[in-house]
Amino acid sequence: MLELETAQLAAFATEIRAHVRGLDAAFAGNLAYWSADP
Repeated sequence: MLELETAQLAAFATEIRAHVRGLDAAFAGNLAYWSADP
């Protein structure tokens, strides 16, 4: 049982990291948009 929960927690951590990377990319894109000269 503990092994299953540990595996699920690891998978959840991986999923969260992927979402945070997506937010980072979106934030960087937003900064690039607003930093560009018209």
